[in-house]
Amino acid sequence: ILWSGPRSLDLTSRNRIYHSQQEIAYPHLRIGFIDFLQQIVPQKKVSKGHEKENQLYKNDFFTNTALKKYLMHALIIVYIDSEKTDYYGKFGYRYAAASIMEYIWSDVQYRERFTELPKLHRQDFSEFCNLMINDMNSLLFDGLLALEEIKNHEELRDDQQTWNQLPQEEREQAEGHFADASRKAKGCFSSPTWSYRSWLESLLTARNLLS
Repeated sequence: ILWSGPRSLDLTSRNRIYHSQQEIAYPHLRIGFIDFLQQIVPQKKVSKGHEKENQLYKNDFFTNTALKKYLMHALIIVYIDSEKTDYYGKFGYRYAAASIMEYIWSDVQYRERFTELPKLHRQDFSEFCNLMINDMNSLLFDGLLALEEIKNHEELRDDQQTWNQLPQEEREQAEGHFADASRKAKGCFSSPTWSYRSWLESLLTARNLLS
């Protein structure tokens, strides 16, 4: 792809095949392209010396006309098909899809294509919305549990007398649980699923079109 250049790709036929449930029966194969696309999305924080490399081919690739036409639908198919993979693997696919959606959302043509999905692919979009809502509920629930663990640890640490009476091993275990809870809370509330408010608002608006 890098040798031939993004504009020379037959993205129309390739993207159609990627999310065609009739042509490719196995969901693992249909959603395999998401790993490649995630690698193309520029990283948010890179050193100045790697800025040019970080943007290499990105603008040309994501401005491709065929990609603008088919990518949004392909991404919601990733959400749907990921449910048919293993439990832990599906979250990686959905994280990748959400990251890509977040990146391309600044393009008005992608946003317009997204709002057209309820009419063009009603069943797919309805299933996608249900999965997204479930994911947001799970993130919120897990994040709140992690915050409760953090609060309990901080209260324990504030009680110096009780904390100092704990054996060294228990204090180390408590510190480890605190670090795990902090990472979990950060991961839940910084997920791409939450990070783009206008995208979520548009999702809810489009959801209303289904009723």
